[in-house]
Amino acid sequence: MIPTILTSSTPYHLLSYASVTGLTLWHSFIGGPVAFKVLPRQQFGLLQSKLFPVYFLSQSVLNGICLLTTSNRKSRRIFLIGIVGGLLNLIVVGPWTSKVMQERHKVEREEGKTYNETDISDRMKTLNKQFGIAHACSSLINMVIVVSLLSYPFISTLIVV
Repeated sequence: MIPTILTSSTPYHLLSYASVTGLTLWHSFIGGPVAFKVLPRQQFGLLQSKLFPVYFLSQSVLNGICLLTTSNRKSRRIFLIGIVGGLLNLIVVGPWTSKVMQERHKVEREEGKTYNETDISDRMKTLNKQFGIAHACSSLINMVIVVSLLSYPFISTLIVV
């Protein structure tokens, strides 16, 4: 006979919520910023391009588990935001950002200049603009996920009471 606690959705929900919230906060506010400060820019970009697919997939899967295990119907939107946002970053925005970043690195090597020098080529200016837009989209999606995850305990408490 399986103990009731193992068949209850509550521990899986709590573990998934804690994991996705911790993962998201760590990567957004600790791991990413520290790596940015200590690594050379191109190494930082390479690291992030390898970490982001795992990060976005984890966000999507863990939010999915939360969605499937919550008994609070009105707060399911929060986990849908995490799933959709994570998948958008995984499938569309993340690859776009990485592609532009890699192209920018290539142009830097070809031209012998960094992206932020004053006399950069029109090609580099275009790549800088594209990278700024792609990175802003990814960051905005991530911050929406952060806010939604942090609002969950407050929203679910209001609904239950």
